[in-house]
Amino acid sequence: MLFFIILQTDSLRFGDSLNIKFVSRWKSLKPIVGIDVKGNYAYLSSLKSIYIIDFSEVKQLGAAPEIKLEGMPVGLKVSGNYLYVAGGKEGLIVIDITDPYTAQVVSQVPSRDSAVFLDIRENYLFLADAEAGITIYDISNPKQPKMVSFFDTPGFARGIHVVGNYAYVADGPAGLVVLDISNIKNIKMLNSYSLGDTTFAIAVRYHNNRAYLAVGKNGLYVFDVSNIKDIKPIIRYVGIGEALGLYLRGNYLHLAAGKGGIRVFDLDRVENEFRLGRKTILESEVARYRAPEYNNDVIFDLIVQGNYILSASRNGLIIYANSY
Repeated sequence: MLFFIILQTDSLRFGDSLNIKFVSRWKSLKPIVGIDVKGNYAYLSSLKSIYIIDFSEVKQLGAAPEIKLEGMPVGLKVSGNYLYVAGGKEGLIVIDITDPYTAQVVSQVPSRDSAVFLDIRENYLFLADAEAGITIYDISNPKQPKMVSFFDTPGFARGIHVVGNYAYVADGPAGLVVLDISNIKNIKMLNSYSLGDTTFAIAVRYHNNRAYLAVGKNGLYVFDVSNIKDIKPIIRYVGIGEALGLYLRGNYLHLAAGKGGIRVFDLDRVENEFRLGRKTILESEVARYRAPEYNNDVIFDLIVQGNYILSASRNGLIIYANSY
């Protein structure tokens, strides 16, 4: 217990915090790169493993048995009683999590390249499939997913966010790609915007006619997508670390900033800065947490659950309390 208290005190004393406080951590010997939550359980992806952590007591975390997989799972998403995993070269993996303590793989189907990330809309799963673009599966029967169609995007499909009849794709060197998915069997590309050879789009989220694109060391770009035929970046954020993961909750955008920790932006404030003619976000950050560098808490992904932020880090699962 003494060691736990020292960790918490050190983080607050030497770290950089605003409206976010360190609560607890579950340590892993391998980096945790993806996270999703259902109820009081966090589902974590790592090298050849899925970990399930019970955080019903946030200061005393428990763990279900590790689920061992082949390959490198990254993105994962819970839908109903199933966990869908983008399993790298192992393709799409489906795990029955009706009881997290007896969770098991119930199906696995190959992808066209390397499954990296995914999103789900109703009975369809949209897989960011690296250099093969986007692959769509019918998951009405989770034990027998069926490939429905695919679309080969111009870059490296790393992230995807499906909203209505559109799919917004973080397409690696090709930047932002917008797809028309109104006809699931006939996907069409509507537009794209490349930020240049030195950028690599990793994650994307859509909100209120804006697409937010995380591009690693080059930061976060905000695109105006109100007119799909004329999408363009309008303002950006560049801070400590790398923009690696995004999570939207209401009007707040949460950024997994790698070595820069966690950053939270009020999107109304971002809009106001844009209207003032600024090209860089300067005053919209409402919360942040960056641990001391010797903690090596590199944040890859994150999710918000109630008053807590759960993050996937190089050191495992880290839980923070927010007050913004």
